[in-house]
Amino acid sequence: MIYPEFLKEHDIIGVTAPSDGITYEEAIYESLKDLNIPIIINTDIGHVSPRMTIINGAIAIITSSNGKGKVKFELK
Repeated sequence: MIYPEFLKEHDIIGVTAPSDGITYEEAIYESLKDLNIPIIINTDIGHVSPRMTIINGAIAIITSSNGKGKVKFELK
């Protein structure tokens, strides 16, 4: 379950299994549509391969263009 009232602009949500007869994309959209924040879905992060490691405490700079994305981490 996603609780939009607790999300901030810098939060990341990994891929999860959909339930209740709706798609993952529909669940994300319905939960977050009123927050006016960028949403990136279907990323390979989390606990299941393939996955990209997210560095705890780092600043992530995420850019995307033409369906491709890049993540740069800065440790400060």
